[in-house]
Formats: sequence, structure tokens, C-alpha cells
Amino acid sequence: MKLYHGTSEAVARAVLQHGLKPRSVSGHEGNWDHTIPSDPSRVYLTECYAPYFSLTALNARLDGLDDPEHHRGAIIEVDTSLLDADRMLPDEDFLEQGIRSREEDQAMLGISRLSMKERTMWFRDNVWSFQHLWRDSIAHLGNASYAGTVPTSAITRVWAWNPNATDLSMMALDPSITLLNHALCANKYKALTRCLMGEQVDAADLLITPTGHSTDRLQHSLDTCKEVALERLL
Repeated sequence: MKLYHGTSEAVARAVLQHGLKPRSVSGHEGNWDHTIPSDPSRVYLTECYAPYFSLTALNARLDGLDDPEHHRGAIIEVDTSLLDADRMLPDEDFLEQGIRSREEDQAMLGISRLSMKERTMWFRDNVWSFQHLWRDSIAHLGNASYAGTVPTSAITRVWAWNPNATDLSMMALDPSITLLNHALCANKYKALTRCLMGEQVDAADLLITPTGHSTDRLQHSLDTCKEVALERLL
């Protein structure tokens, strides 16, 4: 299975040398302190939202940085068959959202009196009890995580992309990371990921529902992106 990690080009170049490290090892600050901090001991991977996470990482680190590598995003492809499957874990958001309306299951776990934020933090801190659900986490939310450093041997492709050189960047900004969004829009975000990994993508693949409108303008954006906005690093 191929999963992806969105980051900056500067970080991606370091990853090519040393592997994809969790924050507890790399020392990098998290991007989600305004909501619920992610687990610093894990690397988070996705099948479709890497462009969004790449832009989030860029926005968190641009202030005062003039190096072009800090202004370009990157998407890192990871082959999970080359990882230790026993260290693959679900995303805590999948666990919380999956149990949100199931009061009996919440009571069984002793978390029925917790708020949504508190439940998410509880699942983050107790994620090993649900290790067997990591494939379900990908299937229903699009995300999973890996305990420890993803070695360079499991990294199969890395592409840098310039958000300022393509209007497709706007398409990467709108997801809500929810079970419903994944059910309805996963194919769109998978197609966008493939595009930013240098693959040929049909413009219709970026549409959530079929439309009678021409996709010529969208196809032009795809072609322009491939020509001027992308660079393969691995």
C-alpha cells in the first residue's frame, strides 16, 4: 500500500538522508497546536490529504525564511509493505469519529463523559489498544500513523511542488478531515495527490460529481502544474 506524507521541500530533502522522523526525534514543532496536538512519537500518513498537510506545514514555517526550499511543498510516498506492520497505527481522529454516536461503546471504554476533544486525546494516548484498526483508519478516514522513524528504504518517491505556480493549490485547502468527507471526496484528493506526484490525471477525476461543464480549463491547470510547478527529488 502506498501512503503519503505532506511537508516542506526543506524537510523532504532532510528526510531523503535520514528518514521520516516523528517530532520526538526531529525536534520539529507540531502544526496542530491550535486544535489537538498529534502524538510526537508517530509519523502521520495519508492516502489522499498530503497536499493539504504540505500547505499546512508551509504556512507554519514560512515566517522570516527566504530560502526557496522553505516556500515549496513536498509529498513523500511511503510503501507500507516495507514497514514493520506491527508499528502501523490508526489515526486517533478515526477512532473518535467512529465512536462519537455509539454511547454504549463509549461507556464500555469509560469515556462517555468526555468531550470530543478529550475523547480524541484519550484515543491518541491509548492508540496501541486499537493497533489492529490501522487499515480501517485508512479505508474510512484516509489517514493512519507509524510509530517511530520511517526509514529511507520505505520511501519510494518524493516530489517537490510550488504552490505559487499552480492554481490547483486552492483545491488542496478545502478538505475537512472527517469520515463523511472521505466517503464523498476521497477520489478527488487522491487524484490531486497523483497530480502533484507527476502522474497524468484526467480533469474529470478532480470533480466530486459528474458535470456537463467543460473541464478544459481544469485540464489546462493540470498540464501547467506538471510543466512548471513540479520537481522530482527521488
